[in-house]
Amino acid sequence: MSEKEFGGFPYMTIYRSSSAETNEYAYALCVYIGFVTSIFSIGGLLGAISAGPISDRYGRKNALLFNCIFFIIGPAFEALAQSQWTLAFGRILSGFGSGSSLVVAPIYVHDIAPSEYAGFL
Repeated sequence: MSEKEFGGFPYMTIYRSSSAETNEYAYALCVYIGFVTSIFSIGGLLGAISAGPISDRYGRKNALLFNCIFFIIGPAFEALAQSQWTLAFGRILSGFGSGSSLVVAPIYVHDIAPSEYAGFL
């Protein structure tokens, strides 16, 4: 990997020039970084929307255990990504697990807490 490559991706090159071609690559890099960053939020939205029906059908604990799959597979795709689409797929899986856990975990804590502490946890 040369000094100009960023993240191991040859098309993610850092340029220090003012030519039109360089500006086009810099714009593409910004769009790519924005896409990869925002796809996590889209996955979180999908996970939060689907978490309620999944936890009602299979139980809170089973839904949280199922979320562990997303927390294992998502980062694995991100770490081993060889293309932007693989990285985006890993990000959306990680986002799905995060969004789902943010909905299910507080409900599960409320369910397992003793009744005198249920409102405080």
